[in-house]
This record gives sequence, C-alpha cells and structure tokens, in this order.
Amino acid sequence: MSLMKGFAFTLLAGTLYAFGFPRKELSHSFLLSHMGMFLYFYTLNLFKQSKTSHKFFLLLGFSLTYNMFGYYWIPETLKEFGGLQFPVNYLLGTLFSLIIVPHLIIALFIDKYAGKYFNQSPLRSAMLFTLLEYFVPQQFPAHLGHTWLDLAPYLAFSPIMGAPFYSFLGYVIIFSLLGPKEKSKKPLIPAIFVVITFIVSVLFPLKLSKNLKTLPIRMVQANIGNLLKVEAEKGIYAADDEVRNRYKNLSIEKSPFKPRLIVWPETALPNLLSTKVLLNNSKNTPEVVKEVTAAHKSYLFTGGYDTADNGNGPFFETQYNTAFLFNPDGKLGEHYHKSKLIPFGESLPFGPLNSYLVDLNPNIAFFAKGNHFPLFNIDDEFYFSTAICYEVLFSSFIRDYLKKHKRKADFIINITNDSWYGDTAEPFQHKFLSHWRALEFNMPLVRMTNTGITNVLYQDGSESKALMHGEQKVLDLELKIDKGPKSFFQEFGILGFIIFSLFLILLETFFYKVMKPKES
Repeated sequence: MSLMKGFAFTLLAGTLYAFGFPRKELSHSFLLSHMGMFLYFYTLNLFKQSKTSHKFFLLLGFSLTYNMFGYYWIPETLKEFGGLQFPVNYLLGTLFSLIIVPHLIIALFIDKYAGKYFNQSPLRSAMLFTLLEYFVPQQFPAHLGHTWLDLAPYLAFSPIMGAPFYSFLGYVIIFSLLGPKEKSKKPLIPAIFVVITFIVSVLFPLKLSKNLKTLPIRMVQANIGNLLKVEAEKGIYAADDEVRNRYKNLSIEKSPFKPRLIVWPETALPNLLSTKVLLNNSKNTPEVVKEVTAAHKSYLFTGGYDTADNGNGPFFETQYNTAFLFNPDGKLGEHYHKSKLIPFGESLPFGPLNSYLVDLNPNIAFFAKGNHFPLFNIDDEFYFSTAICYEVLFSSFIRDYLKKHKRKADFIINITNDSWYGDTAEPFQHKFLSHWRALEFNMPLVRMTNTGITNVLYQDGSESKALMHGEQKVLDLELKIDKGPKSFFQEFGILGFIIFSLFLILLETFFYKVMKPKES
C-alpha cells in the first residue's frame, strides 16, 4: 500500500473516532470510535517495517480529522475567549491537531524501541495504551473508554476501575482482532476476559440505592451572553444591573418547591470580591446574594472572582476563579479557588515566561492557581465537593480532591460557563465526559452552566431533565443522594486496574507457556 493511501485510511479512522463522541446535529456511537481506532492500528500494521517518520505522517492523518470533526468549535472559542481573529484562530485550531493525541505520539516511540515486547500480546498492548491515555497530559481527555457510556447502566466495573477499565476492554478487542493467527498465540485469555465482562455487566447493572436521601435544589440558568457578561465584569452599570437582576429574579421565583440550595454557574457574580473582607464582616456580602438567600432561607452556591494576594501586576494572577457558598443568613461559608486552569484561556503553559507574555494577549485572564480544597456542607447533613469548568474532566484531579477528606462527599457540583463555545457540540461533549465522574465515584454530579446544558448526572448512567442551550429558566428538582461508602475507584484509583491487568497478563503468559508445543 502506498503511503498516501495509508494516509487516506487514517483520515477516515480519525473521522470515525470523532463520531464516537456526542455530536449536536448527528448521532454518535461507541462502535464508531472503536472502528476508527481499529482502522488506525490496522493501517500502522501495514506499515510495520516503514520509517518512524512515515508512521508519524499516518498519525497526523488520524489526529487531523479527529480534531476537525471532534473539536471544530476550537477556532470560534479562540476568537471569543482569547480574542484571536481569523485566520489566526483557524490556524491555531488546525495546529491543535499536533497535540490532540500526545499519548499516541509517545506510543510510536515505545513501538520503535520496545514494540516487540508489547506486540506479542493484546493484553500488553491494551494495558500500554490505557496507561498512556491516563497518565500523558491531554488538553481534552476524550478516551476510548469514555465512549462506553452509551451502554449505561451496563457498566458494572466503572465504580471499581473507572473509565480506564473500558479503554482497556476496547483495546483488548481491537488488538485481539489484529493479533497473530498462529494457533499457539490465539487470544484465548483476552476472549474469556471480554465474555466474562459482558456477562457480569448484564447481570449486575448499575443501580441507585433504595435508601436515598433527597436535597431540594434550584439550578438557575440565566443565559448571560458573552458580550453582556464581559460588560458586567468591566463594571458597566446597565450590564451589571441586568446580570444581577436576571439571577435574582429567577432565583426568588415563587413556587411550591422550597430549595435548600440554590446553584448559579461559574463566574455568575460579575464583580471582584474578597473572601477576607467577606469573612470579616457579612455586611460586605453583595446585596443580590442577601436577597436570594433571604427569599427562601436557602444556601447559595455560585461562581465569581476573588482577590489574590499574590498578584504580580494589574492583570497578572491578581484574581482567583472562585466558587462561593453563602449561608441562609447571607454570610460566606467555604470557598474554592480553581486549581486546574485552562491553558491559553485562563493562563499560559510557559511558567516564568507568562509574566512577560501578559502584554501580548491581555484577553487571557491569567488567573492565580488555587491550592485549597474544601468540603462544603448543607446544615451539616449533606457534604459536597466542587470542580470549576473542565477540572471535572480529570478523574485523577477529582480523586485527589476527594481524598483530602476522610468524610465521604455526597455529591459533586460542577459549575461551568460553556457560552464561549456557542451553540456547538462542546456542551454535549463536556456533559458526556463529565458523567464518568458520577459513575467512578458513585455519587451524583450537579452540572450547572450559564447557557446550557444544565442538569444532574447520576451514578447509574441516568440523567435528570435538563435545561438546554439558550434557555433562561430554573430547574427545580430533588437531588437523589446515596449515603453509602466510597467507591473502590475513589479509594484506590487506577491502582486497581493496574493490578487487575497485570494479573491477566501473567495468566496469559502462564497459559502460553503451558500450551507451547514441545520441541521434538
């Protein structure tokens, strides 16, 4: 096969992989992502003896169409969020193809220097790619295992070994189909593993506990557009007044439903606050917060901005992207400073050079990085953690947060502002990937957005009703809470998967050794 024909194959492979994840306009399927990954590895196998540079060229084809069809919203985001205009935003959006799958880039080097060891076994290859997915930093971690969410609630292993288990399962199937055809090397152990996994998943589907407690919550989606949001943050009175009134009027709407907790999205409060000032004197609490908490005698959890003491100039790391919990009396309770900042949106990934680059792109927020991880509580009865925006996409980050507390969190609140992405597939993808945190940690995830999609994602794979993109409404519901123990994945993380996969590899090695024909 010619190299250009192979490149065409990988272009198709990247397209199929992208369509394994949610699309606003079109349906998606986990089968498509697996077909795409299979086609990619099949093409690489055809060029097994080729130069490494040729294999990189094939990988470029895969990542190019994966980026084009999976992340087509990036150029518009760079324009809205980073202030980058055409054609720079589209050029950078295309260049993102070079870094969208860094784990596959590293895999090519491993294949060059240690490929013989891994290529001998579907289980070894599957473990390698699963670990690379998990440990290699990625801007938007959308892994093969995530697409298995389509099969919920038949994902019995998700609270035990998380999404990595399903990446491993997918890779095992792919590499088994691509594996050696010799009788002595037929993937019997992988086949048994796959069959047992499906049987267990059908027999023991994910379920919500019968002994659930409920927490009445009101989720307020004010649908604040980017222009109005930015003007309010600049202190323009009419915009500031409109934002505050919209949140207040929606929050205090009368209803037979009496919420104990009202939730607003990321950066809903437009003006810079100071937690030190608020904690010293509750009189400094914004009036809109006092009115809302007093209306229902409820807690208010909201995003906003907090002053950072470690600021290095008028625009550099002088603020935190913050989540505040206000008590029913209007006093500030706990607060959380966002720790995992979005590169090129909230910071730059260039360390000490960032302070020199701030003048080149003032549209980047340059937030300070938080290091405080509180456990919020409602009347000492319900406890929750939080994640701001894309922090929720990283299971290791959420686990590290939860592990800081001996007490189990009852749920997670993810506040975000997806308005920068417009009416695209991004909110659907964000929600889809976030849902894995509910499954892995066996607790509901409250997803509160500015412009949609706003709803609750449950640990059995189900969802509450939702507020969709562009809706300006409240969502009143009884949050169903399971007070059961921590999940195995929360306790041990990926360690459980590593031990399990090593056991399968040892079992396979022993089996092949026993089945190896004796030399005459």
